Amino acid sequence: MVEKKSDAEVIKRKEFNQDGKEVRTEVASPPPSSVRAQNVVQQVENGREEVVQKKVTDEKLAAHMWNELECPICRDHFTTPRVLPCLHVYCECCLAQAAGSNSYVVCPICRKEVALINGDVRNFPKHNMIENLIRILTLNKEKETKLCDGCGNRGAEFWCVEAEEAYCKDCKSIYSSLKYTKDHHIFNFDELIKDRSLQANHRIHMCPKHPEETLRLYCETTNECICRDCTLGEYKNMKVKPISEIIGSHRDNVKVALDAVQSKLKPLNQSISILKDEEHEMKDQAKKAQNDIKTMIERVMKAIKAREQHLLNTVEQMKAASVSQLEAKREELTVAMQSTQAGCDFVANLLSDGSDVDI
Repeated sequence: MVEKKSDAEVIKRKEFNQDGKEVRTEVASPPPSSVRAQNVVQQVENGREEVVQKKVTDEKLAAHMWNELECPICRDHFTTPRVLPCLHVYCECCLAQAAGSNSYVVCPICRKEVALINGDVRNFPKHNMIENLIRILTLNKEKETKLCDGCGNRGAEFWCVEAEEAYCKDCKSIYSSLKYTKDHHIFNFDELIKDRSLQANHRIHMCPKHPEETLRLYCETTNECICRDCTLGEYKNMKVKPISEIIGSHRDNVKVALDAVQSKLKPLNQSISILKDEEHEMKDQAKKAQNDIKTMIERVMKAIKAREQHLLNTVEQMKAASVSQLEAKREELTVAMQSTQAGCDFVANLLSDGSDVDI
């Protein structure tokens, strides 16, 4: 007997032909509640795994970016990075220590001597891109504990580039709807990490001489970015244009210069590769020559040792023959001496003790 199931427990599947007529019907029971619960748990676990994987990926990306921000002098993350004319970047304090009391500083990488601008390393231009990147990474590092600058209660999730403040989701919505801030650029922390240009493109740069004013103008006479108040003072009679008007041509000029330099990189790399090959070949030849010298010396030493042994043997043989002859002569002379001594003794005794008749 088959137990009849309620309509809620039955799943019907129908198929239709091109004319809309039903051609097939399948009836199946839904999976038991334990299977459904297991599926839900599996989905939750998959979601957790995706979150963990995303966090690991973000941490690896951030670690890689931090590695790009190491000062060649102190081997620590940049603090107020300054750019030398040779385009090498160092911490401001590291440059000050390297310069000491001199009116110049020697670049530790290219060894080029660079004169200090007005005797102070602080007059070298800041590396804004590195500062922006450090700012982004610092924000990403602190996002787990950073509170919203608006309400101060919830965790911050977004960053306003213009205001340089962090907001939670609710404050971000309010901030974006206000008249004076609706055009501000607000990004999620993860977006800033993945796209470095978001912060750089929309960040407001303040004038170092007039901190309340933004840098919106460019002086073509001194090649400096200035603010509106600067035009009322020392830049009053100079050729000044809005940055927005001249940035296009400047980008094009930089692009042309970059292309010209990059076109020289290939032959330079080829020359370096040739020099490396020549260096390897020279090392191989030197090693072969050293091995040949060692082999020749070993062969010569072996011949010298053999000659030495031959000469020693010859001398030994000559010595043995001479000693043998000398010993024979010595023995002969010893016998003659003994015979003579015996005769002498006999005559001496005869003279001292013998009678006239005996003598």
